[in-house]
Amino acid sequence: FSKIIAVSPSVADYAIAREGAPRDKIKIIYNGINFSRFSKKEKNNFSSPPIIINVARLEAQKGHEYLMRALYKIKDPPWMLWLVGEGALRERILADVKGLGLEDRVKLLGARHDVPNLLAQADIFVFPSLWEGMGLAALEAAATGLPIIASAVGGLANTFKNKKNALLVPARDEAALGKAIQWMLEHPGEALFMAKEANDFVKREFSVEKMTREYEGVYVKLLNC
Repeated sequence: FSKIIAVSPSVADYAIAREGAPRDKIKIIYNGINFSRFSKKEKNNFSSPPIIINVARLEAQKGHEYLMRALYKIKDPPWMLWLVGEGALRERILADVKGLGLEDRVKLLGARHDVPNLLAQADIFVFPSLWEGMGLAALEAAATGLPIIASAVGGLANTFKNKKNALLVPARDEAALGKAIQWMLEHPGEALFMAKEANDFVKREFSVEKMTREYEGVYVKLLNC
């Protein structure tokens, strides 16, 4: 091969450390977002109650168990959680919801084809993954203008800056996750300001057009060698 494309610095590091890829053959090109699919929210406050949304496969990697336990401890202000996605842990998550007495607050919406519409209705995007190569769902949430809370792992840590355009917390740390969610629920104005920063950044750096130009540049350079 002449070139390897990595979608984030963390993926490049993984390819070098775990797969033995030569550093000089790796080019980082971030995934692009089709912004025409997403309508930016124009709000100056949260819904009543605020809707927290997570879009992810229901698998261990996505950290749902930590999200459940973090939210269980937040009694006030009130909140609702939408889990969008399907996976092997659906029944286990349902059991956790029932065991924690959160049936009235947590909705499992399954696999959906109207994710942009659901994002537009929500108030906060939470993404407590244990690892991520890029975290495309978080980029789509930013494209919608949602405040973001995410684990400081992989491509998420490469992309977002803590307390500037998102709140980043250690993976598997339900206490830190709960503290971040509580803060956002209590500070909607500041959370929405961070959401605007994230929206501006993602539109500047993660467009499909930018991604396409960079891929074309790689191909042209290789063909002209």
